[in-house]
Amino acid sequence: MSDRIWAIALVEPNRDFDVDLRLRRSGYRVVFLTYRRQLTGHNRSGWRQTSEFVGVPLIAGYLFVELHEGQPFPDPERISGYYGLLHNGAARLPSEVVDDWANRVAAGEFDDIRRLVITSEGRSKFQPANSPEERRRLFEGRFAEMLNGTQAA
Repeated sequence: MSDRIWAIALVEPNRDFDVDLRLRRSGYRVVFLTYRRQLTGHNRSGWRQTSEFVGVPLIAGYLFVELHEGQPFPDPERISGYYGLLHNGAARLPSEVVDDWANRVAAGEFDDIRRLVITSEGRSKFQPANSPEERRRLFEGRFAEMLNGTQAA
């Protein structure tokens, strides 16, 4: 049995996921290095309670394709988004390196760490101040908290 050889495939920008799927459907074994990036922000419903993770290419534009002796190279004419192999297949990596990278990705070594969500517990609730006296009282109370109970001169 021959050793595994990993060639480096070149991919069009932002087509990594498509080309990975198409190469697999064509019968090639592919290692696609991704990491989980955390999405946060106001453009998502429930953004304060949860966060979402999406897969992002670790090395954008490159996939690793396993080739055996005598096996034909993937055809760029038949796989859209695929440019071909780096240096026409001459640039290759040992299987130990690709396996190590795949194991590190599977272990989540490159993933974003989930950020803690700040809750409103412990904060004072909103207090409406409809009159100047109420606003002055709230301001003085908040100012006293900021000075830790010491009086300003």
